[in-house]
Amino acid sequence: AVEMFTRALEIRLNAAGDDLDAADAYEDMAGILAWSLRLKRWEEALKLLEKALEIRLNILGHDHEVAAHTYEQMAYILFDFNGEESEEARTLFSKAREVRLKIVENDSPDAADAYEKMARSLQFFGEKEEETVEMYMKALSVREKIFGQDHE
Repeated sequence: AVEMFTRALEIRLNAAGDDLDAADAYEDMAGILAWSLRLKRWEEALKLLEKALEIRLNILGHDHEVAAHTYEQMAYILFDFNGEESEEARTLFSKAREVRLKIVENDSPDAADAYEKMARSLQFFGEKEEETVEMYMKALSVREKIFGQDHE
């Protein structure tokens, strides 16, 4: 199965070059290597995500949700690879939070999602409980403003 996915990745990259589709292809393959097929090929997956991040930063810049998402995915891979938290994973989660804090400007569904993702990354390491609750409460507040308190 990996050979088929690798060949599909090569075809996508040949067709796309270094554009956002290529970055998505790198991320897809990283997910397959790390989790989807339970291969646990963490180092290869991390290298693919680093390539995806490089492309995304060149095209979209540092202050973009896609960059935050990629930092977060890299952190999860590092955590799984090491079997425990690492300073590098913690730094990547922090980068993701910093980006999201910069881009969250209004009461939109995207803002609510960003607050929730920040809360989950804080909760992942089991620390900063006060900040974690604050982020979840901000997500809830934004959603209540948009959808009302009775929305399911």
